[in-house]
Amino acid sequence: MSTDDCSVVGRSVCPCGKGEILVELCMPDHPWARDSQGWYRNSLSCDDCRLEYEFLQRDPNKKARLILREQAERIRDAEKMWHQTLREIEASATFERLSEKLEQALVEQRSAAAAHRLLTAAKLTYDSIGQYRRHGYKLSALHAAEALTLFGQRDTDIEALIDRAERYREIMRKTPTAIKTGNPGLES
Repeated sequence: MSTDDCSVVGRSVCPCGKGEILVELCMPDHPWARDSQGWYRNSLSCDDCRLEYEFLQRDPNKKARLILREQAERIRDAEKMWHQTLREIEASATFERLSEKLEQALVEQRSAAAAHRLLTAAKLTYDSIGQYRRHGYKLSALHAAEALTLFGQRDTDIEALIDRAERYREIMRKTPTAIKTGNPGLES
């Protein structure tokens, strides 16, 4: 059974001053561990601050930032709505027709390389030809706008869903302002 080897890389008082923020950098405890396998573990010992703040860490290998809980909730809500909107796009009749049309266009190509070129030129995939040959291609809601463009189609309903999904995605991507803590283990 392996364990983790953690070192404290940041320690500071919490925003209200009653507790502590502790940041540890952890690595798998085995001789062949690489830096890329490390992750940060964050803790906030103050009960009052835990109600008001939380850590935002989009990548476990990178430092987190302390943000207001309401900002984190806004991001989670946007992510939930983004996924729901993608499901609505994929459930639409227009998306189903686009998928069928694209499948037919790929079958009509002279080779897998020609089909891959079609997908790449339409910006429907960024996979290599090898990945395409191994896994094929299935249209996702993330590429519905590109599929509409490829076939020169317009559909106000699906375009409205695509716009809504993009608005939620922007909320998810926006990095909220970090609370200044002076903790070297946190992003500021």
